[in-house]
Amino acid sequence: MILSFIVTDNQRDFGIADQGALAGYLMVKGVCLFLESKS
Repeated sequence: MILSFIVTDNQRDFGIADQGALAGYLMVKGVCLFLESKS
């Protein structure tokens, strides 16, 4: 829920052009957090 809020908030700030880069950044960030929580 928090992630989706961050995504929509950032889309307003950066615009649609950076949506792909932002999605990739959030995905990497999410994977890192996921791996940290598992270990």
